[in-house]
Amino acid sequence: MEDVPDPDVVFLGQSLVEVLNGRINGSDKSSVEYFGKVKNYFESHFGGTGQGVDSDVKAIAMGLTGDSTSNVLWRLLHGELPDDFDPPIWWLVLGMEDLGRYGCSEEITVMGVLRIVEEIKTKRPNAKIVVNSLLPMIKMRMSAADNEKEFVDAERDHGKGPHPRGQKKGHGGKDALRNTQKHDNGPKHIRRMLKDQKDGAGDDDGGGFNGHISGENAVSIAKIKEEKKKEKLVKKYEKEVQKDKFNPQLKDVKTFKKKGRHFENRIPMWSAVHEINKELHKFCKRTPHVTFFDTTSIFTTEGSGGGKILLTDMISPRGHPTVKGFKAWMDVMQKQVGEWKKKMEHAEEMHKGDPSSWTMGNWSYYNNRDDDAINFYPTDEHDHEE
Repeated sequence: MEDVPDPDVVFLGQSLVEVLNGRINGSDKSSVEYFGKVKNYFESHFGGTGQGVDSDVKAIAMGLTGDSTSNVLWRLLHGELPDDFDPPIWWLVLGMEDLGRYGCSEEITVMGVLRIVEEIKTKRPNAKIVVNSLLPMIKMRMSAADNEKEFVDAERDHGKGPHPRGQKKGHGGKDALRNTQKHDNGPKHIRRMLKDQKDGAGDDDGGGFNGHISGENAVSIAKIKEEKKKEKLVKKYEKEVQKDKFNPQLKDVKTFKKKGRHFENRIPMWSAVHEINKELHKFCKRTPHVTFFDTTSIFTTEGSGGGKILLTDMISPRGHPTVKGFKAWMDVMQKQVGEWKKKMEHAEEMHKGDPSSWTMGNWSYYNNRDDDAINFYPTDEHDHEE
């Protein structure tokens, strides 16, 4: 899928976009069931292979796990916007890493997304830009995101922990994950040096170690320490996943809670997601050629008290879609891109005799009503007055 000629749409983003290719941080993980299924769905939906809702839609996915919006901007400025690369639609899936992994504020997250929109509009003035809403989430993501374990919360059954369907906790799911974390702690002499260093040994004991560590061994020791630190983070993350609740309610908190004598200064995750989406929606409503595409209703349902309930068979509390969730999301995206593509082809056909007379801004399908396909954020009549 990375070498699709003349794509109709490019998905630009972070970890969720890279997963569409069955990859994590540049490594192919398609042999793992979860990643393999997501990749297969993406290829069937956007490979132009004759399958799916609009079978002739072609796309490429440009994403990298752990990237912030500033990293994505760097990629655009250093090779991902070559002169001969000009897909008509740019679909942005951004902001979730900034908020959910790095703890950026709502303002910084919004500014990061808008800066990328600005860069694409400057370099590709006739492109259609779609800003996908941040997916619903209520928990922080894993900080050490360099392998497939981050998505273990999306592989579990109904939010009850990372164990396979029909398998009890402690009898395979959790234990199997623990077994995959075992690794060689390094050569025996390095392990011995670490022990001696901890014990304060400084004299030659006849074994060849006199308290001095060579540069090569120091690098090995640093690597082992880093791996151990990462292993602790993964174990902590898995414990948190085990506590995930089934279909939790999304609470939109407007005020800070008092904790002891002080007020908590951290806005709950869903409230932050909600505020960011509202600001992105306002921006898109008043910006030509830019559409806000809200996918909140794919992953949530209405609660009894008027709030939203997160559907954990569709998405994890950290905003990682399940295979079912990815498919539902791709169904909607493919249908929308297919509709835009047909309108573009019709416009091009009408102006075939004089292509210079046609620009994307001339046509009604850029009137910013396209996001009504899925719309949790209602249009505010006062948005245009700000």
